[in-house]
Amino acid sequence: MRTGDHVYHKPSEETWVVAWADPISGFMAPCGWPECQAKISDCEVVKVATDDEAANLVDRLSLSGRRDSKKAAEIAARATYMSEVASAALSGARP
Repeated sequence: MRTGDHVYHKPSEETWVVAWADPISGFMAPCGWPECQAKISDCEVVKVATDDEAANLVDRLSLSGRRDSKKAAEIAARATYMSEVASAALSGARP
């Protein structure tokens, strides 16, 4: 789950667009108001965002004024870094 994905939140029976999802904490936040957080385990991905959709939403969130807008960018950067490290490890190169 990442920024831009659409998820079904089981407790509320609502479909949300993901502002950010942090696998380390186990929580995510939907876009919209009021700002809130939910357990990732309470959500089911129903539509996966493309890389372009995810990047575009991270950029839009940074301009939105949301209190947690930097979190989406931080998580996206961490995921990119981890992907690069994994790719380098598989190829035998250093990141």
